[in-house]
Amino acid sequence: MKRVLIFGGSGFVGRHLKVQIEQDGCEVLIPGRRAEGNLRWDGKSAGPWAELLEGAHGVINLTGESVAQKWTLDTMKLIVDSRVDSARAIGQAIQACKNPPAQWINASAVGFYGNRAAEELTEASPAGDASSFLVECCLKWEAAQKEFETPGTTQSQLRIGFVCGKDGGGLPTLIKLARGFAGGAVGSGQQYMSWIHIDDICRQCSWILDGSRSGPFNGTAPEPVTNAEFMSTLRGLLGRPWSPSAPAFALKLASAFGAPDPDVLLMSQRVLPAKSLEQGFEFKYKKLEAALRDLLA
Repeated sequence: MKRVLIFGGSGFVGRHLKVQIEQDGCEVLIPGRRAEGNLRWDGKSAGPWAELLEGAHGVINLTGESVAQKWTLDTMKLIVDSRVDSARAIGQAIQACKNPPAQWINASAVGFYGNRAAEELTEASPAGDASSFLVECCLKWEAAQKEFETPGTTQSQLRIGFVCGKDGGGLPTLIKLARGFAGGAVGSGQQYMSWIHIDDICRQCSWILDGSRSGPFNGTAPEPVTNAEFMSTLRGLLGRPWSPSAPAFALKLASAFGAPDPDVLLMSQRVLPAKSLEQGFEFKYKKLEAALRDLLA
């Protein structure tokens, strides 16, 4: 049976991805701080789990401290270090293998592209302004993987957007707000949200893994929408009326008291999964309404 290791596999996306990979007929192992035996991992250095990479089908790294928190110098360092250190530990372990894994998928995020208004962004688009923390974080995240030459292991980067699921991520909070008649747009509402259904991001990751595909892939649905459109669609499916927007200054004020940085909600990224579509991947949920209807069922 093929063996796949998922680092960061205890998180929201990782839990669903484990189920998908197992359905594909693979054995899934999840190294982590709470794991036992040779799967125990501190998140930043190679350990006994490195032996499990020998002959493995693939490695998927989803490790990373949440960006949805107040950004201080300490938390920003933790966010970056958790991503860079984990990638370097995996890279070092792969290079030490006699029979390395066939594929190494390292997560990234659409934050790579920065704040780009309504510009359509594909994998060929350049990174955004590195003075933005989210851009800087993604650049360092991807660079940490590329530090390592792994001729026996194909490398790819999955730039993940806003993952919609009923048991994790940001959607449950938006649902609560909408049900409580507070589901208005954020800021102007014209910023684009590059969303994807949890089932599709897992299927896409599995598709990259089994196809030994290389380079960056955008983990987003083919039809991104504005924040106003997203919230309007959600309110409609929940049977809730129009709600006033949350002004940008209120988000900035809330951030000063410990809420996540407003950039997380106000940056506009109209990201298209061009490379996946060109190479034949078929999304199950291309339109937001169908995706939300499934998750609200």
